[in-house]
Amino acid sequence: MIKDKFTPLEIQEVEDLAKVMGNERIASHFNITTYVFNKLKKSQPELEEAYKRGVNARELGTIFQRKRRTLESNSKSMTIELSQDEAWAKFKEVFDANKKKRLLRELQS
Repeated sequence: MIKDKFTPLEIQEVEDLAKVMGNERIASHFNITTYVFNKLKKSQPELEEAYKRGVNARELGTIFQRKRRTLESNSKSMTIELSQDEAWAKFKEVFDANKKKRLLRELQS
């Protein structure tokens, strides 16, 4: 059966996936071709918007990481630069979000 529409839950999943992977990998994740995925983005504006939000978040994260690396490289202690593969990027995103929450809780108490 050919996919002809994304559900709201799948649209949210597309946004999350777009934060760490490209068009072809997302299409593959849903077992469709890139051509079909692009056609669906055109027919479902909410899908296109979710994809763009994910891509923008990925690009902003990359810019932030470059700036942070520049700042860290100027410090006395060098940080270890880890690979940028998608699995690591997703893990790091969750890890950083949890760390931020923990720090905010500590500041509030």
